[in-house]
Amino acid sequence: MDREYEKKLSGLSEFLGKNKREGQTTEETNRMIYEYLNTDAKMLWEEKTDEEGNTAEEYLDLAEEARSKKQKLEYLKKALALEPQDLDIMTEIVMTENPPIVETLKRLEELIAIGEKQMNEGGYFRNHTGNFWLVVETRPYMRLLDAYFSTLVAAGMFRRAIDAGNRILRLCEGDNLGIRYEMMHLYAYLEEEKPMTRLHKAYDRRYETQMLLPLSILYFKRKEYEKSLQYLKKLAEINKDAKTFIGAIASGRIDEYIYRFSPFGYTRNSMEELLYAMYENEYLYSSIPHYYKWAKEQLKIKRKNKAETSR
Repeated sequence: MDREYEKKLSGLSEFLGKNKREGQTTEETNRMIYEYLNTDAKMLWEEKTDEEGNTAEEYLDLAEEARSKKQKLEYLKKALALEPQDLDIMTEIVMTENPPIVETLKRLEELIAIGEKQMNEGGYFRNHTGNFWLVVETRPYMRLLDAYFSTLVAAGMFRRAIDAGNRILRLCEGDNLGIRYEMMHLYAYLEEEKPMTRLHKAYDRRYETQMLLPLSILYFKRKEYEKSLQYLKKLAEINKDAKTFIGAIASGRIDEYIYRFSPFGYTRNSMEELLYAMYENEYLYSSIPHYYKWAKEQLKIKRKNKAETSR
């Protein structure tokens, strides 16, 4: 959901809070919503503009289209001048400037302190912990925590990243940001079985590509080959591209499939998801070359046994 739409929803919530009366019927509320959405927005809330008439949202749109880092930062800073408490803008400025990793972490931690103050003052920690993403006003703070989590991973500070990830999952149990998948990879890398299986159980032991593959890798690293094979077989059942993916890595041909990779999204249980997981968690996938060779042979054995049974 984009920022502009989130802002409209936030404005609608504020509008209803100020104008809705006790005992109002659903029909009356729906009529208010209709009137709100069909009235000139300027009559309901004021957009902050600068002397040239540009809004913060317009500057953010310009920043997305900027052709250089310098130009992007200029637009972001103009947007921030109009919305000085906007966590999304402040986070984007830090990530665009991309200072050395230690400085990046320090600046993000400063923004997190600002965000915590905003969340406390708005009563969001008190009233919405566990369901943060369902409240539009909390999303900039959640995106900030996500940026911090990703930066810790990039810095190789994996245990700190796990702490940050658990914090995000406590605030948003539904995990709209997909943090659980990255946590599974971190646990597999560190060979931490108990928290990994606990996390898997917390999400109803879901049979998802980015749950099953890290589990198979974990048990391979622990020399528990039967368990590793169980998860590998389940992965091959739910993801039709798993055998191809593993075979391509084992044979050094994964570059043939790079054209299917997209950092902007993927189809569930597909080659695209496997490639996304590999590039997002390169520290794990590059550390286990022998796993792919073993897994490839195991899947071959399975196919061979199935063919013999059918004779």
